[in-house]
Amino acid sequence: MNRKFWGKQHKRILAGALATLLLTAVSAAAASGKVSFNQVGLIVMGEEAVKAGQTYAAANGRQIPSSITYTDEAGEKTHYLPVEQTAELLDADVSWDGEANCVNIGYDGKPSGPLLITGPGDEDPRDNAVQYGLSVGALEEIDPAALPDLSGASSRRYANARVQYGLDGSFSDIVHTVLPEYGNYLVYTVKNDGNVPLFVTVYREITITYGRVEGFPSVKVEAGETLTRAFRVNEGFSRLESNFAFGVNAEREKGMQADFTVTLKHYTV
Repeated sequence: MNRKFWGKQHKRILAGALATLLLTAVSAAAASGKVSFNQVGLIVMGEEAVKAGQTYAAANGRQIPSSITYTDEAGEKTHYLPVEQTAELLDADVSWDGEANCVNIGYDGKPSGPLLITGPGDEDPRDNAVQYGLSVGALEEIDPAALPDLSGASSRRYANARVQYGLDGSFSDIVHTVLPEYGNYLVYTVKNDGNVPLFVTVYREITITYGRVEGFPSVKVEAGETLTRAFRVNEGFSRLESNFAFGVNAEREKGMQADFTVTLKHYTV
């Protein structure tokens, strides 16, 4: 299966539109009560996401209020948050529909197209080289040669299996939650013992969306080859961005048998 990975870049067009919506809300509120900015913080899943007094940096670089507090004539307070910031904190896919004058959260029905990391020319987008330094959620892919010495490191093994299937078979992706307390390095290895090319994928599903994912380039592994992919666990990521799927897909149209071994380990160094 050829997965198409959607990055966060599609959110960039929202900044101007959502900032306009925010300012419109301010103007409407000011007509009948008192408005103040950045008065409250925000905690998401037990973690402080926004501090009181902090502004929000929109995708276009503008600093806008991270919250608006409206106090009515009776002294009752209501708090408002920018849509773009809220979607970002909740890991939601968000887009702007200018024709309908609407913000779409989850799916807009009119995707602009997949954001693929592709090679030169007409190369199959699944045949990409690894992009070291690319970060997705909790993980940053690094050169395996840059890993520290892991020989004496404590580790957790999440997969160590040999998989065989023919044209009608499949291999379910390994889903793993990446948390700092599990370790600061993740190593994923696929050894191709079969006679059909494999495509190794690492991706995560966006939490609130309609089937969109974002991930690292899918890498081709020819028969007889072994691929090792190494990842550093990022700091400061949202726990909503911590679930990753590690998959292997075969060129099933060839009608040949897939035979490979997968290992997934989490190391603490």
